[in-house]
Amino acid sequence: RKQQLKERTNASKKGKTTRKSGTSPPYRLSPELVNVTGKPILPRPQITQALWSYIRKHGLQNPKDKREILCDDSLRKVMGGNSKVTMFSMHKHITPHLLEKLDKSEYQHEEPDKSAEESEDEKKCR
Repeated sequence: RKQQLKERTNASKKGKTTRKSGTSPPYRLSPELVNVTGKPILPRPQITQALWSYIRKHGLQNPKDKREILCDDSLRKVMGGNSKVTMFSMHKHITPHLLEKLDKSEYQHEEPDKSAEESEDEKKCR
């Protein structure tokens, strides 16, 4: 029975196609979003990554409900003037700040510095 289940799982995996990483198009960002992300051109996944980095760095997650983001002045400009948003509604507020879809050649992906993040996490554990 386990062998049949395993074969079915492998068969279903063969039919699926996987996307290559780095295939998201970059966008020119609004000045408000550049103020939060620190970069004028980013693809959507890196925008989300930069937003979460900003949220963690400034301690903007509601400690009682981690799904809520408590916006500071800079983030409030990006989130439509709301003082509180959920992590699920962030993307609808980001979309108007994506000013222009650019050619992929205009953006070079940079890996984030993991050592700085790890050291901050280690400090929190102490």
